[in-house]
Amino acid sequence: MNNEDKKEFSKILGSVFEAYGRKPPTRDAMQIWWSVFDGHDMDVVRNAFSLAVRESTEFLVPAAVAKFLPDISGFMPPEEAWAHIPRGGFDAGRYVTEQMMAAYGTASDDLRDGNLVGAKISFIASYKRIVQEAKVKGEKPKWFFSASGVCYEDQQQEKLSATKRALEAGWITESYALPLMEQLVDQQEQPDPRMVEFIQSKFKLIGNGSQETSKESSQSLEELG
Repeated sequence: MNNEDKKEFSKILGSVFEAYGRKPPTRDAMQIWWSVFDGHDMDVVRNAFSLAVRESTEFLVPAAVAKFLPDISGFMPPEEAWAHIPRGGFDAGRYVTEQMMAAYGTASDDLRDGNLVGAKISFIASYKRIVQEAKVKGEKPKWFFSASGVCYEDQQQEKLSATKRALEAGWITESYALPLMEQLVDQQEQPDPRMVEFIQSKFKLIGNGSQETSKESSQSLEELG
């Protein structure tokens, strides 16, 4: 929140406290409330308070309002993560997170036995716990490509397509994705013209030449590639 948002937030919170017959929150208490709502637009914050006041019959605490906020942590919801992750190994060629991989490991025995229901239950339970631990530590999801079990040529093609999907989904940044995609296209004997056009158009939008952007992104590629 910027200073203007904090002023508006203070007014909203003061009004809520007044409505419940409470004294205005102290500065320390205000810091706690701010930490819960930081990063959210004020329209979203106002709506969350409005919904919480209508539903609650008791004095509001941060958690009672926070449940009406959208998740901006970047982690994929458990059900979506289960549907997203490949079955029987990571040979489909897609971007996954460390949390997905760790949770998938807890479901490996059930998957090996053909127990998909049990595997899903194990995965979701572990994934929720692991993601919650990451959120408490202030960590963000780190997406990386995985496609074991396929030949190098197929893996590179899968990586190119998967990187485009990950970029469009907002999982990875342009500064990482575009130089990587450019490298992968350059390695192809007959690159897809549509992919080439996509990469070139993205470079034009961010206002940099591909060579300059590639140099600026070399560190990101070394860390995430």
